[in-house]
Amino acid sequence: NKINKTIPHLLIAGDCIKMTSYKKKLIKLSKKYKIKDKIIWLGKINQNKMGWCYRNAISTIITSRVESFCFIAHEALCYGSTIISSNRKCLPEILGDAAIYYESLNSKELSIKIIDLLKISTQKKNSKSLIQAKNFNNIRNFEETMKVFQKVNSASSK
Repeated sequence: NKINKTIPHLLIAGDCIKMTSYKKKLIKLSKKYKIKDKIIWLGKINQNKMGWCYRNAISTIITSRVESFCFIAHEALCYGSTIISSNRKCLPEILGDAAIYYESLNSKELSIKIIDLLKISTQKKNSKSLIQAKNFNNIRNFEETMKVFQKVNSASSK
């Protein structure tokens, strides 16, 4: 129980039907390891509360296995969050060198990355995140998307 006192709270945001079995597994594990009181299930939260989480958390942990574009990753960057992320496609493309990566589905490696971060954490803004966030802006993304549409359109009209 001495270890339990040093473990920070884990806040889990979001809620969907597919998450129900995952949540049940996590609750069962948290009871087994006597850390149930350290996990707070936030459910769906608004953007203001999410912003507070990004600003005040020791880290944002992204465990996604499948993403087309991970808006959570981009949001975390914009708030200067220190990010631990799976190495699945598109996450390294979005996060660049601003994240600490682990092999997707490798829970042991993820736990090591979290423990290492907790040893050095100062809860300060991650300047790499803020720099990486500047690589994305809506106008530039729109212009690049329109270029792709124009290429597709001109190729199909030939």
